[in-house]
Amino acid sequence: MESNEMLPAARPSPHPILLPFLAILLLTLLTQLASAAYGVSAAAPLPDTPERSLQSTLIVGVIVLCVLTIPSAGLGLLLGRRVGLGAPLLTDLLERRAGTGAKLRRDAMLAIPLGFGIGVIVVLTFLASAPYLPPGWPAFGHRGAMAGLLLSVGSAVAEETWIRLGVMTILAWAGARLLGHSEIRPIVAWPANVLAALAFGLIHLPILVQNGLATPSTITATLLGNGIVGVLCGWLYWRRSLVAAILAHFAVDLVLHVLTAIGS
Repeated sequence: MESNEMLPAARPSPHPILLPFLAILLLTLLTQLASAAYGVSAAAPLPDTPERSLQSTLIVGVIVLCVLTIPSAGLGLLLGRRVGLGAPLLTDLLERRAGTGAKLRRDAMLAIPLGFGIGVIVVLTFLASAPYLPPGWPAFGHRGAMAGLLLSVGSAVAEETWIRLGVMTILAWAGARLLGHSEIRPIVAWPANVLAALAFGLIHLPILVQNGLATPSTITATLLGNGIVGVLCGWLYWRRSLVAAILAHFAVDLVLHVLTAIGS
């Protein structure tokens, strides 16, 4: 049978954290480096700017990604098991456990439409506020469809690993431990979710500074927009799975960076 539900139950792995950890690390490296490599090869060099070497870009990228991903994934998986978070669906997928296919479909059918809807709202809000944005504010889809697709996949995997699996899980575990809970509860989950969403917004601010667009209004808009997406992904991570959070994040970015490029 084609369905995963018909497969015999797999024996429990002796290292339940190692397999998803390696999968997350590999996916993060591959998707992020693919996006970076395409960006370097496709970009035209700026005047008076040294041309970036693809090899040096990849080497630096691997180092930075490992520094961010290894502790985020490792702590997230380790501590997440203690409070009902982590990546159980991903682990089940990797170990081909019975019933995993149905769980994945349910998560995808919830996460993708929610992410797509949020993406459409963000684009419509941007279009309505375009006359009030500072000069030089980049339009959605300006990178092109292929670059946007690679960016969307890379951002969904890496940022959900760093922020939801990493930051949110650590906060939730610390809160549960402080209150003496053995599993995550709303009184802990919501503050952890909001704080992780704030961190998600903050990591998008350097691009404003880099492009000279950091004004009170643009900072507020960036924190608010990314905060809404972050809370949605955090809720999906808490209530459904890390995979659901990644799918929702991808759906949002698909609208922002791919569909807008195709439609322009």
